[in-house]
Amino acid sequence: IPEIKTQLSNSYIYLADQIREDGIYTLKINDQEISKIAFNYNREESKMSFLSVAELEDLANEKLSIWESNDSSLTKLIKDESLGKRFWKICVILALVFIGLEILLIRAFK
Repeated sequence: IPEIKTQLSNSYIYLADQIREDGIYTLKINDQEISKIAFNYNREESKMSFLSVAELEDLANEKLSIWESNDSSLTKLIKDESLGKRFWKICVILALVFIGLEILLIRAFK
């Protein structure tokens, strides 16, 4: 029977050394299935491998953008990206407005 602790309205289950085999286990309370929990003890399955930026660019299509990490934060990158899109939309709207004004001026002052 696992130890259950409640902290800040969250329940945490501590299993210690009770689970000795890897696999998928069912969490039940009063014979009612609540969730499934998976345990993996073979580290080869958990081995993390990552693609390089060049490999990602090869896999990426035109709709994806790849951001390399540098000194700026992710929040700043997202703000800069969305700000650029916003300025692009404003430029298109202004261009249409000025074209409309030009047409009006040409018709008014023949």
